[in-house]
Amino acid sequence: MRLYIIAFILLISFSSRLVAQPYFEPSYEMLLKTAEKCAEDHDYYSAIDLFEKAFEKSTDLNLKVAIGDLYFKVRDFAKAQKAYERVLKRIKEKNTMT
Repeated sequence: MRLYIIAFILLISFSSRLVAQPYFEPSYEMLLKTAEKCAEDHDYYSAIDLFEKAFEKSTDLNLKVAIGDLYFKVRDFAKAQKAYERVLKRIKEKNTMT
């Protein structure tokens, strides 16, 4: 009986770890499409989060501009300015490299 209890406890502990794992990682295209849909629906905070995740997968500066625009729409001017400054900094870095 004791062996069954130990086996049951081990089974439960291992199965809970399996449930906690994500099923899949969303693709860049999926993140971008969902972020654009959220922005269209005026769900700006979700759109910002999704654009940030998409930017981690791609270094497209247009995403940072979109993030800055969304921060501006939610009146978080400090974060909007920071996003725009990052874009300008990257553009300047690219221009000095060439």
